[in-house]
Amino acid sequence: MKELYIKILEANNDKLPYNLTLSDVSKMKELDIYEWYAYNKAISKESSFHIKDKFEVYINEDSIKIRKDHESNLRRKNESGY
Repeated sequence: MKELYIKILEANNDKLPYNLTLSDVSKMKELDIYEWYAYNKAISKESSFHIKDKFEVYINEDSIKIRKDHESNLRRKNESGY
């Protein structure tokens, strides 16, 4: 645990990130990314997902974007089989 604390401090200019949680520490260790902004960027890439093929949700560091596909695009997707 002490080693993780030291790695996080070293990667963040000797400051502990304000919003850091224990689950973040666990995920940082799993990803081997200890710099706060790089970690958030990696997490946001994992957090992009689809909801019922009608909406796409993109989660970035400072925003969440939801895009609804146009009905004609949905028909093409269904016809092409993906």
